[in-house]
Amino acid sequence: MEFETNWHAIIEDFGLTDNAWLSQMFAIKDTWISAYFRYLFSGAVLRTISRSENENNFFSNFANPHLSLVEF
Repeated sequence: MEFETNWHAIIEDFGLTDNAWLSQMFAIKDTWISAYFRYLFSGAVLRTISRSENENNFFSNFANPHLSLVEF
């Protein structure tokens, strides 16, 4: 939210609302993340994701989406 607010403010301040390239860059802003985190070690994130997947697998052995809260 903060990024979008600041982006739009800069675009308006410099009169770039009709700039096609900047509009396209904003439209694909979700793909920028790899550029920002290229040099950041992400092993901890992968470990967290792996842990979450392991927990989901564990609980799927005992529960299913049709169980009520009491049955769970």
